[in-house]
Amino acid sequence: MKDALRLGVRLGVAAMLLVLAFRLAIPSDSRSIAETLSSAWVAESRVAVGWFAAALVCFGLSFVAVARRFQVLLGAAGLGSSFSPLLRAYVVANFLALVLPSALLSDVYRVVDARRDTGRSIEVIAVAAAERVLSLAALGVVVLAAAPFAPLPPEMNLQLMAALAIAGGLVATSFAFLHPASNALLRRLARRLAGVSRALAESAESALDAISALSEKPRTLLSGFGWSIVAQLLPVAAVICLSRPLDAHIADYWYAVIVPLVTLVTLIPVSIGGAGVREWLYVELFGSLGMRAEVALSLSLSVFAATLVWGFFGLALFAWGRRSQADPSA
Repeated sequence: MKDALRLGVRLGVAAMLLVLAFRLAIPSDSRSIAETLSSAWVAESRVAVGWFAAALVCFGLSFVAVARRFQVLLGAAGLGSSFSPLLRAYVVANFLALVLPSALLSDVYRVVDARRDTGRSIEVIAVAAAERVLSLAALGVVVLAAAPFAPLPPEMNLQLMAALAIAGGLVATSFAFLHPASNALLRRLARRLAGVSRALAESAESALDAISALSEKPRTLLSGFGWSIVAQLLPVAAVICLSRPLDAHIADYWYAVIVPLVTLVTLIPVSIGGAGVREWLYVELFGSLGMRAEVALSLSLSVFAATLVWGFFGLALFAWGRRSQADPSA
């Protein structure tokens, strides 16, 4: 009952923000929605399709980057895994992130999938947690580098400071989590769990062993962080590609400012798949640069369309995987 209520609330938030974004972009006294949005496009259909394909490639390469990051971290923890299953799991997880209340829940699928490949559970969970930490740290670094140049009006300085505080907190927490001193502190806490449950204490020790193996290999962590930066910048390149057929006359570096900020905000589980939040933020933030509201909304909808294409591909892989498990001869 509570889960259904939470889902209903998030769907309501998504719908409310979508309505707000459309009203900002398309006033009630204007022409039809289709005509208004079509006025945002300045390129021929053939050219627009080409840029859309380029954006799909950028999003696809981001999956390659994060799959490689996971493989590097698993290998450093002594959990060798082949690349193709990890890449497949990320594409499927992208689909799940569109339908689950929080994108973080899609990590559960990847953990289960990697467990089948490695035969380990607790250690894979620990590595997945470290991977998520590196991803958030990279996002925090990009936001910290870009946010001071955000084109926000003075009345939004409080929101900017909040974004900087969150980004700084992500970076600080990430490095603290992976520091050996934190591992030692967590081990002392884990030993106290033995009085409650010996099995739980042993699981915590196994997880900390995996984290410790990573902490003792700074080059591996640096490599994982580098792949995380690449994975954060590729979606920026994708959005730039999607903007090319539109009447969006802003410098490319602004996308490196706004897209990571939007990504950070959409991680907050207030809607489903970031729907509504993304559209509203695109209209508000790109609009502050002088981009017409209907252009910003069309850009956001293009991003959603590209994500949806990869989502359908992930759904197909998910269905094929389920069918293979049910019928090994298939």
